[in-house]
Amino acid sequence: EYDTTYFLEKNRNMSLTEYISILQNCKKNWMRELFVPKSKPKSDTGSVPTIATQFKDSLQLLMDTIHQTEANYIRCIKPNNNKKPLEFGQRQVLDQLRCNGVLEAIRIARDGFPTRYLYPTFWVRFKMLYD
Repeated sequence: EYDTTYFLEKNRNMSLTEYISILQNCKKNWMRELFVPKSKPKSDTGSVPTIATQFKDSLQLLMDTIHQTEANYIRCIKPNNNKKPLEFGQRQVLDQLRCNGVLEAIRIARDGFPTRYLYPTFWVRFKMLYD
C-alpha cells in the first residue's frame, strides 16, 4: 500500500536551506565564500522555489544556451578494447563507424553530393546539367 503521509512535507526539501545556512556560517573562509547568501527568489505564489523548480529553471537556462550555439560533433572511435597503443581492431572500428552513421555519410558524399568537390572537379562532373 502506498503511503502518502507527509508527502508534501517530505518533498519540500527545506532541510537543504538548513545545510546551506550551516555552510555559510562555517569557520573556514573558503567554505563560506562557496555559499554566499543569495536573495531568495520568490515564485509567483510567493513561496521559496522547490528543488524541482530550481532544476526546471536550470534546465531551461541550459537549453537556452544550447540553442544559442552552433553544435559541432566529435566522434571518438575506440581502436581496441585492450587500451593499448598501436593496436587496431578493424572489425570493432568498422562497427563503430557504421553505428555512428559515418559510413552512410561517406557513401552519400561519394554518390555525388557536391559540397566537397573543388570547383574544377564539380564543373567537370556536373557541367552537363548546365547545358
